[in-house]
Amino acid sequence: MEIFLQIWGGVFYLFAKIFLYKAEGEEPHSRLRLYGWIIYLIGVPAWIIILFLNKNWIAMSVEAGGIPAIIFGIMLSTTLFKQFPNHCKYFCKNIYNGNGCLRNHV
Repeated sequence: MEIFLQIWGGVFYLFAKIFLYKAEGEEPHSRLRLYGWIIYLIGVPAWIIILFLNKNWIAMSVEAGGIPAIIFGIMLSTTLFKQFPNHCKYFCKNIYNGNGCLRNHV
């Protein structure tokens, strides 16, 4: 069963990396980026199961902790980001500058 899980997780991880690499430099709402995030999300459960079976709790929690970031990536790849409430747009625009770094609010 572990071989099946490794193939499942590895194949989806590889295809996600290929799609995200091809989407690099394109507009944020490109289909390749959306497919890359969705494929990555499909492959994550296999790695979580493998790490759980091997009792590698820290690595499992790190992989599971990445799922909200993947979902946020899917949301950014679609038009859902435009439909966020105004306070979320305010937070994203005013807390972070264009480089992804926190602004100084002193």
